[in-house]
Amino acid sequence: MNVIIRLATPTDYPAIVDVGWRATADYGLTVADLRFAEQQRAADTVAGRFVAVTPDQQIIGAASYGQSAPADDPRRFNVWFHVLPQYQGQDIGKRLYERVMAELTPHGPHCLETGVRTDLPRAVRFLADRGFTEVMRECETHLELATFEPDRFVADLQRMAVLGLELKMLTELNADEERDAKLYQLHRHQHETAKNTSAFALFDEWRAQFWQLPHLHADAFCVAVAGDQYVGHSHALVTDSPELIYGYTGVLPAYRNQGIARAMKICVLQWAKAQGYTRVRSWSDSHNKAMIRVNLHLGFRVQPSVLWMEKKES
Repeated sequence: MNVIIRLATPTDYPAIVDVGWRATADYGLTVADLRFAEQQRAADTVAGRFVAVTPDQQIIGAASYGQSAPADDPRRFNVWFHVLPQYQGQDIGKRLYERVMAELTPHGPHCLETGVRTDLPRAVRFLADRGFTEVMRECETHLELATFEPDRFVADLQRMAVLGLELKMLTELNADEERDAKLYQLHRHQHETAKNTSAFALFDEWRAQFWQLPHLHADAFCVAVAGDQYVGHSHALVTDSPELIYGYTGVLPAYRNQGIARAMKICVLQWAKAQGYTRVRSWSDSHNKAMIRVNLHLGFRVQPSVLWMEKKES
């Protein structure tokens, strides 16, 4: 097929998002996300986007690449490829892949990583044919908020008072002058507990980035408070649609296995239902059985899994 592969520009972002959604049905990025990523990217970061364009200037495919952890492993890259369904199988994905690889080769990549849904067999095969193998599987679950009945979970919330905990949304913590410092310590502890090898940002940098997150909504962010300490948080991310994307849920080790994660999620879901959202989508590592059980307890239903795949380069 006669298409041109060219560098993407900001004016292409709406078409790139449209291609992503139509190719995968769960593309998680918005135009605001693409712009935010561009603004936050350091000048020396290796990254780029391409589009496949027809002679009549229709964008029918898109690809991107970027360093996954520039400071810690500059030769590890994430790569993404999307082609409109009606144009798949016509070498457009192949040409996008070749263009990305041509850009990456001078940087000596030793690992490429990407993700794909298991119910997209053509996309899975496309990656497997190019040497990508599965390294992790995520369990995707959805909750239809019309079926969510908060009254069923009153006991889960009442138990928090017995434990001496308060659950507060971020907006309810405005009077705490140390709020941002406590949130920072909570995030840093969770980062270290997860055994991440990358360095955690300094406070001022973290705070600036946190409050600029494009999908952050203070009323969809629940914090578990024990006295003066923040011991857990759970939040959903707002989108341009009636759907919410569930973000992170975590509790400090000393407070685990007490139903705190479940209770925080209930608070967020209550808010989402009251605001008129229709669906919540969540992803959990398939090995994280505890969080999957929490979701199922709350009424989430299992969807096709997401494969995370890698290709090792010699």
